Amino acid sequence: MGRFTVGAWPGIPGPQQAQAQSNLLGKCRRPRTAFTSQQLLELEHQFKLNKYLSRPKRFEVATSLMLTETQVKIWFQNRRMKWKRSKKAKEQAAQEAEKQKGGGGGAG
Repeated sequence: MGRFTVGAWPGIPGPQQAQAQSNLLGKCRRPRTAFTSQQLLELEHQFKLNKYLSRPKRFEVATSLMLTETQVKIWFQNRRMKWKRSKKAKEQAAQEAEKQKGGGGGAG
């Protein structure tokens, strides 16, 4: 049986592969941010008010939560993608429910 390797970096397991790649490119990645529940509450609250933050608002939110502007920006990008996915899933579920009801537009 052949040995299975991931991607173009044989012998380097998956998660370490990305780190090896980034180190070769000279970029140091910071560890994943673990947001506190208080930070998440505030970020979600801001997201409910607005899907996009202006630069001054992003600075204000970042400063008040002791985060960097980049962390806030990326959180909002990820949250918008999650929102779009769930919105799409709900629409598909509604369409499926409509098909199940027989909403084919038949004569009535």
